[in-house]
Amino acid sequence: MNDDPITSKLDELIAVMKSASLPFKDRWLDASGVGALLGYSGRHVAERIACKPDFPRPVRLDGGHPRWKAAEVLAWAETKRDSSQGRPRAA
Repeated sequence: MNDDPITSKLDELIAVMKSASLPFKDRWLDASGVGALLGYSGRHVAERIACKPDFPRPVRLDGGHPRWKAAEVLAWAETKRDSSQGRPRAA
């Protein structure tokens, strides 16, 4: 590991640029990212959505915070949208 702050910053920027080239569906999202995708807060996702039995299971790398694959979250949201279509809204 290099102790030079400029080299460290360049390493960080390169990592950001590489992740930006990754297609969205292949990205891993934290609760805040899932919330932004679905229109909720990260806290709402963690406490009310992620615990649903049909929601995609998270991955925890090295015991860290849970992450969800964007494609799986989008597929789950589509099933919710499809199942809610055709039902009349409450007046």
